Amino acid sequence: HLECIYAEGLSPDAFLALPADVRRLKMDIGEAVVFGRGSHADAFEALLARDVGLLQYVSRKHFQLERVEGEPGSGGGRLRVTNLSQNVAVVAQQPLRTGESAEVRDGDTLSFAHTVPEASPADGAAMDPTMSERTTYV
Repeated sequence: HLECIYAEGLSPDAFLALPADVRRLKMDIGEAVVFGRGSHADAFEALLARDVGLLQYVSRKHFQLERVEGEPGSGGGRLRVTNLSQNVAVVAQQPLRTGESAEVRDGDTLSFAHTVPEASPADGAAMDPTMSERTTYV
């Protein structure tokens, strides 16, 4: 699943008060899944409720996640993210333009429109991404 770790404009307490199904987006690892306002409108609207203008940076079909089979003996498959949007997507601090793909690892950060500082909210760092999600697949 993907776990949102930050939403612009929400205090840590307000963020943690959001329902778990808003902060965690489930996916079936066996098939490609498209994420964006079209498929997860309620989640994005709740996460960006304090500044709805930021929704313009999240496309209806923003990115696709799909399983990539690993090499024999490598311990299984990996995930690939492909930016389907005219808006930038940022994977592990690297921008992806329309049509570009990158492999993601457990713990990598996906964000919309902005990069994510190295420190996490738990570190007390000021963060400025529009919204970020951490891959936490098993």
